[in-house]
Amino acid sequence: MIARKLLETRIITVASPRYVAEHGKPGKPEEVSRHQRIMFYNPVTAKPFEWEFHRGKKVTEIPAEGRLLVSDVETMLGACIAGAGIA
Repeated sequence: MIARKLLETRIITVASPRYVAEHGKPGKPEEVSRHQRIMFYNPVTAKPFEWEFHRGKKVTEIPAEGRLLVSDVETMLGACIAGAGIA
């Protein structure tokens, strides 16, 4: 079996202007855990993906907790735009 890297991608954290106006904007990764989060389903583990924030070599892990768990990116973005939480 041969493996090769296909692409490099970034995952960003987003929230709607409505959500930020109502709940405030987290100033640092540790503050994200106090917000509603839209979780994304990991089909390998059958659990939500963990949240990790990378700055240089520092990694901040946030426990995967939230009221909404989705398995589709469009659904996640729609919920985020509607103000359901941070995605």
